[in-house]
Amino acid sequence: MIAASDNRLQYADFAKRRPYGTSEYFSGAHLAIKKEVFESAGGFSDNEKIAQDVLFTQSVVERWPEKVIFNPKLIVSHYGRHNWSKFLDHQMHFGYSRARNGIRVNKTMQWIAKHPYLSWILFLRRLAYITLRVIQMEFFDLPRYLLQLPFVLAGLIAWTNGFYHGMQGKKSGG
Repeated sequence: MIAASDNRLQYADFAKRRPYGTSEYFSGAHLAIKKEVFESAGGFSDNEKIAQDVLFTQSVVERWPEKVIFNPKLIVSHYGRHNWSKFLDHQMHFGYSRARNGIRVNKTMQWIAKHPYLSWILFLRRLAYITLRVIQMEFFDLPRYLLQLPFVLAGLIAWTNGFYHGMQGKKSGG
């Protein structure tokens, strides 16, 4: 359950029922690219622990937006973190990296992150987004998602905490 919840939180946008088409980003586990293109686009950053794959694919999308395609026929397996502490630690770093690097962070999220007492809104926003993705692209997996919910909620608490601290680090340049 922990590993499946870890994957659910990371890969909500990459369900097997997602339709074929362009994508704004990919995580490294979902990326197939020619070595020459990878190298010409700059490869992965050595400075990032978590988000280097998403940052890389965002730079590729900026250069070749029509060429970054999600193909549901490509099957990816990712085992996720299997123990509680690694799961929570990873989700915290996932939220931190997303905030610090401005990955899919809009002005509303930036404003909310300035007010610690509003961080629960970030939590609810992400929970609503993931739940909507399950309903849109994995409807028949809804019972399993409901069983995962306690783990998902714990992971989202860690993610929200990391996101908040990542926004604070971004402001101070840390």
